[in-house]
Amino acid sequence: MIRKIVYIFVVIFLMHSCKSEVKSDEIAQEEVTKQEEATISNIGTTLSIRAKQEVEGWLSFQMVQSKMNEYYSVTKSQALQNARELADLVKNTSDTIRVDKLDRPDILTRFNVLRNHALRLDDMSTIPNISDEDVMSEVEDLLNAYSSINEKINVIYKIEELENELEIDSENGTIIRSQSIPKKKEINKTLERRKRIITPKKASEKKKKGVIPLQKGKIKTTKKS
Repeated sequence: MIRKIVYIFVVIFLMHSCKSEVKSDEIAQEEVTKQEEATISNIGTTLSIRAKQEVEGWLSFQMVQSKMNEYYSVTKSQALQNARELADLVKNTSDTIRVDKLDRPDILTRFNVLRNHALRLDDMSTIPNISDEDVMSEVEDLLNAYSSINEKINVIYKIEELENELEIDSENGTIIRSQSIPKKKEINKTLERRKRIITPKKASEKKKKGVIPLQKGKIKTTKKS
């Protein structure tokens, strides 16, 4: 009986000690994170208004954007701790592209590059005494990869806007005309209106100078008084 009581006390003591150690480690990690200085990076290319509207319903991409925004001002510890979650979000996003216009190889390639940088950050978390410079250099590469995705999406929708402004010959792919350029018929009408306005004015100016407009086959001059 005494042996059982001693055993129970020993188990309780060991459990309490383990919890205390875990809590101490968590507090120590929090203190280290608070003491670190956050590195602030310049915001790269952001989505245009049109692009934002098109990806508004793409939930997984919205989650990637939210996580990436945290990396514009981040400490070394935060960058390493969030890397695995970011890599998983990017993988899920590239596997489930909800926008048909963006379901193309060049977009997938850019997502893969972003995920690779996130995985490198995650690998760095396993390296003892990894330097701040190495981690922040990888963070910069991560942000550049993210900007590349935004830039490509902007270009895709900008090209679409330009194509909508042009009339394209579907047989040979040549540009017929731009909506912003008036048709030839419209230009001719404008010129005709100008002629009707300018011609009478010129004739009246010639009469004032004493000159009679020439008629075919006849030459006339005015007599001087």
